[in-house]
Amino acid sequence: MKKHAGVGADILSSIDFPYPVVPIVRHHHENWDGSGYPDGLKGLDIPLGARILSVVDCFDALTSDRPYRPRLSDDEAIQILNERSGIMYDPTIVDIFVRVHDSLAPRDDATDGRQEALSAITESAQSPSSKAPTHVFLRDISASAEETSILRTLSRALNTDLTLVESGDSAVRHLKRILPFSLFTLYLYDIQVDALVVRYASGEHSDMIKGTRVELGQRLSGWVGANHTTILNSDPALDFGDFARQVEPNLRSCLSTPLLVEDRLVGVMSLYASRSDAYDEDHRRIAEAAAREIARSLSRSIKTSAPNWPTRERKGNPPSVH
Repeated sequence: MKKHAGVGADILSSIDFPYPVVPIVRHHHENWDGSGYPDGLKGLDIPLGARILSVVDCFDALTSDRPYRPRLSDDEAIQILNERSGIMYDPTIVDIFVRVHDSLAPRDDATDGRQEALSAITESAQSPSSKAPTHVFLRDISASAEETSILRTLSRALNTDLTLVESGDSAVRHLKRILPFSLFTLYLYDIQVDALVVRYASGEHSDMIKGTRVELGQRLSGWVGANHTTILNSDPALDFGDFARQVEPNLRSCLSTPLLVEDRLVGVMSLYASRSDAYDEDHRRIAEAAAREIARSLSRSIKTSAPNWPTRERKGNPPSVH
């Protein structure tokens, strides 16, 4: 766990930031009394930015829900900061933070404002020649951080005993924030009939496709299940025929990825969008990461509700699709 500060700093060292980000990251777990890590820096030897970040990081952690405890109130968190002042944290920084924290607390509608503030800070710190590339890069970092946060939250939500519907509802609730789709489906594989069956669907006209059966190796989702391979921007008509064009809005692109547990096919997750070419490689990466967590959740659900439900492990070459 203690390696993360140095590893994070090493990753960022390859980026030409217009201000000293790397020392802040590397030393944000140093302690005022010298007992921290990675270098045991003490007092004013700790970079100012790192001293500030360590206080803010602690306050944020204390006031956020964790798997092992509920969030603390602001007053409780401030009490802990005061107790650690002069030991772990710069007492001057703690005093200033306690004095101004009410004015720094984000409002519910502050998301856009924070992004605008980040953009303004970035632009003011850059020279005209470097402004555009760095602005774009920081925007990408922010998006990646949001994706990571959502996937972690989804993983925690799915790491409990859920029914199939509860797993699907949780997946939709989280993934709709970072993936485009108007229809979300979970196919479960039934080895007895060698087919995938839509056991969960959410979105436009979802009631019309529940129970749809796709033979393994056939159509779009069946090919994905047979080959254990993700496909993006394929035609939803390959799964649903004329239905994909008759509904409003039309279904025009699909991202389909297998649900696997140790190479054992549990099912297929297919997302359908009303826009052509709606998915890119980032969407593929997110969907595949989410699919691993969803597959484990569904596998637990199947074992609980239908312990004799068989699944399929790929052996040898997958079947060809004609």
